[in-house]
Amino acid sequence: FTVLSGIAFGSNLIITDQLPAMRGMSVSGGIGTMKPIHISALGKAILSCYSDEEIAGIIGSACFVSYTRNSITNMNRLLKNMHQIRKSGFAVNNFEEDDYIYGIAAPVFDAGGRVCEAVGVSAFLPEIRQIDLQELAGLVTECAAAISAELKTGWV
Repeated sequence: FTVLSGIAFGSNLIITDQLPAMRGMSVSGGIGTMKPIHISALGKAILSCYSDEEIAGIIGSACFVSYTRNSITNMNRLLKNMHQIRKSGFAVNNFEEDDYIYGIAAPVFDAGGRVCEAVGVSAFLPEIRQIDLQELAGLVTECAAAISAELKTGWV
């Protein structure tokens, strides 16, 4: 698995940190990579912390490009996905950007309780088939909660 973090920049996501997989293949992209915010688990985790109206304003007239058959290609589908993420506490990239890459991410909150970034993991299809996705989602959300707790105490 590749561990990633990212921040919102308008209607885009910027990868701010990346820890490559220790075994197997790493998901590439690298620090500084920018992509549409709605196509990654990191971006969707951040977006889910905003109201539907704020999301519509952030996305604006951004083009909903279809990268795979699972890509979110319209605002209604994106907002439906946001409601699911709000209920579960984590976002999933279900092969929406690439046919072979799956991701899980959760939002991180600053000392004021505002979303400031997201953390998550991405892996290739063969690796995903070998794990319990609910367990992985639990680990990702625990990690995001631990970082948020540290930020609330003033640790930077």
